[in-house]
Amino acid sequence: MKKSLIIALGAIALVACTKTSVSYEQTGEIGFAPVVRKNSTKAVVQGVLFEPSWSIRVFGYYDKSVGKGNEYTAGKFTESYLDGVEFTKKTDGSTWTGKEHSYYWPKTGSLLFAGYAPAGFAGVTHDLATNKFSVVEFNQPDFSATTDLLYAGYGKSVLGENVPMTFAHALSWITVRAKADANIKVKITNIEIQGVAMKGASTALPAWTTSGTKTLSVYAPSEADIKVLASADTKVESNPDCGLVFPQTLTDAAIIKVSYKMDRGDGTFVEQNPFTKKLNELKSGSDFVGEWVAGSHYTYNIIFGAAAEIEIEPGVTAWTSVPVENISATN
Repeated sequence: MKKSLIIALGAIALVACTKTSVSYEQTGEIGFAPVVRKNSTKAVVQGVLFEPSWSIRVFGYYDKSVGKGNEYTAGKFTESYLDGVEFTKKTDGSTWTGKEHSYYWPKTGSLLFAGYAPAGFAGVTHDLATNKFSVVEFNQPDFSATTDLLYAGYGKSVLGENVPMTFAHALSWITVRAKADANIKVKITNIEIQGVAMKGASTALPAWTTSGTKTLSVYAPSEADIKVLASADTKVESNPDCGLVFPQTLTDAAIIKVSYKMDRGDGTFVEQNPFTKKLNELKSGSDFVGEWVAGSHYTYNIIFGAAAEIEIEPGVTAWTSVPVENISATN
């Protein structure tokens, strides 16, 4: 089961944070209204509503002389107001409030916030001097067990209102589909992506430093589950809840490999030489797709007997879409 990690990035202090005890009057409870995905259990965040089970660890920064609705100004918001406090969804509402107890707005001034989720995720730090989040090196173990990572922020100071947080994807999302023309019968036995990095670290999201290469098993059905592709209505697809990868430059070693059998005309399927294609040789419009970009959804459509299509749908606040040329699965 894929884990989910969310990082909220605000227009927060760009100087070192000094922890102080801020005096305040209880003018109203602080609550957050995170936005990302639909209310579902899918591992890949596809919609706009925040998953109710996720919690957020929040950092708040205070300045008594700055009113709400202002951008960060150097030298302001240096007082710590919330120091890594966990916020969870209220059972009777749509906002996230303090897990252990309530936290309240100051009577004057305003606050800026940063945070990440889930609150128990280790290895995430925030640097006020640079306004960046860092993530220690971690592995995406396989195509079927990946970690969804998002970051978002609140750009202006707030006071006395639920704080909206809109999250952005820090990873790329890969989907692979395959089908055949009506006059061809094909059995796909395996699809894999070779030569891509599945280990990464960041000192300034969404930029990543990746290392090593790995072969990802994208589609590997059991013998009983192998389908006969004989028309456009019959297709196979990688698990849509998987396929989150690090943004990275695609080298010549990054290829997609398809193992398959074809009907020789009498119902007997014969193993063919695997079909391979360098990922950086595929185009979106007139441009080569030489890298996977954070927040982009790349759909590789493989068509036997005709041109195939690759779409990239990135977006986020929703994933953004990037159309890519078709892949014709012929050797």
